[in-house]
Amino acid sequence: MDSVDVSVFLKSLKEAYRSLQLISCVGRVTIEADHVYEREGPITEDEYIRQLYRQHGWLDAFRREDAERVVETLMETIVEQRGDWQAENPTWLPWNYNHPAA
Repeated sequence: MDSVDVSVFLKSLKEAYRSLQLISCVGRVTIEADHVYEREGPITEDEYIRQLYRQHGWLDAFRREDAERVVETLMETIVEQRGDWQAENPTWLPWNYNHPAA
């Protein structure tokens, strides 16, 4: 592994969090979302936390407590509905699947 100046590393780490390529959730492992497809419009299951954060004002007007509540509720729902996890259009997801593909 090549060495990297610490200031360069920290700057790239900061940008990864600001751009939601790294997504932190309270009490959970940081999500590496650098390969998650971006779309405009309704949320899909692949990008739900990133989009939930944006809907809650990420970055400059982030309503952290509101976002954390929504993420926690969603995660609890996911755990409760684990048997339906791979359904094509799971009914437990809070977003609309009737949207055009991007």
